[in-house]
Formats: sequence, structure tokens, C-alpha cells
Amino acid sequence: MKKKYFTDAERRAANRAGVKRYQQTEKGKASQKRYKQSQKGRIMGRAAEKRYRQSVEYKAIKKQYAQSKKGRAVSKKAGRKFLLKQYDMTLDDYDRMFAEQKGRCAICKTHQSKFGTALAVDHNRKNKKVRGLLCINCNTDLQVLENKVFCKKANMYLEIHRAE
Repeated sequence: MKKKYFTDAERRAANRAGVKRYQQTEKGKASQKRYKQSQKGRIMGRAAEKRYRQSVEYKAIKKQYAQSKKGRAVSKKAGRKFLLKQYDMTLDDYDRMFAEQKGRCAICKTHQSKFGTALAVDHNRKNKKVRGLLCINCNTDLQVLENKVFCKKANMYLEIHRAE
């Protein structure tokens, strides 16, 4: 008896037919149901995790971790890497600048404790030279002022609406 060899197309067709026959059996239907349930759980799990991350309980745990010794160390290490990479400065340089400015924004002189976030490192965007530490509001406003094209357009807009 001669053995029959199948082409790839024949093999795929036979496989599809076998899968369809299997799906019609009780065992196949139960298998499909289990698979759908497992996928539903995975998708619902993501939604539940998202809801949890938005909950007050999660935010309280995250805040507690950030205030813990380990959380501060992790945050400090990440901050050190960021400062070194972005501005070629160490955490000691940042602390020195912070002490020189007495913990206040270089422009508005508001203390950092009023904002709840660290003072941002202000730098010249052309030569990357660090100028000082600013609060988030002054840093954002300064970015806008440095953009001459935007300032001209904004002044034109204000002139148009000032006449009204």
C-alpha cells in the first residue's frame, strides 16, 4: 500500500475541517466556553485594575509608599538619573541651587511647599545651560515667552479683541 502525502493546502483544509468537527462536539463546545470565559476574565481584570488605580484606597497606598524610606530612596535615585541625563547635574547641584534660592521660585519667589511638587530645573533650550529653579507655573509661562512667533500671534489676537 502506497502512503499518501498531503500538500500544505490540503493539510490546512483537513485541519480546518477537523477543528470544525471538534467544535461541534460537546467536548469542543465546553472548551470554547472555557476559552471565552478566560478571555473575559482577562479583559474584565484590566478594567477592574484600572478602577482600582483610580480609587482613593490605591492613591493612599501609593502616597504612603512615596513617603516611606524605600519610596523616597527609589524616587531620589530616579531623580538623580533624570537630572544627570537631562541637565548634566547631580542631586547635590540641585540641592545647592535649592538652598541658594531658599526653596523659592527664582521668578515669583513663592516657596515650593505651596505647590506640592518639586521646583523645575529651568535651562536655556539652545545651549542646555541651567539657569535656576522655577515653579511649574513660571516655567510654563517662560516657555511661552521664549517662543517669539507665538508671542507675536498672541499680541495680535489681544489687539484685535481689545478694540471690541
